[in-house]
Amino acid sequence: MSACKNVTICLTFKGEHTVIGRVTSIESKGIEQKHSKQGQEVSIKIEPPSNASVFAEYNRQFNKNNLLASKVIFIKKASTSETYKLN
Repeated sequence: MSACKNVTICLTFKGEHTVIGRVTSIESKGIEQKHSKQGQEVSIKIEPPSNASVFAEYNRQFNKNNLLASKVIFIKKASTSETYKLN
């Protein structure tokens, strides 16, 4: 999975998707990155949503075996066939 700052991250478990937060920083070998490439080993910091009552904690609610996915919303304009991708 590649990662980008400010992308909303969801935890996928048994077909359900739960928002766990937004990527606020990415580091590789102690140096901050704007994004990462697939296969690159990085650390990411995920900040929970401000209205979250429950927090997902690594090695408690999820671990390296769980699938994390970015939340992408597609909006289609009614008057045209244009599609917009929002993060």
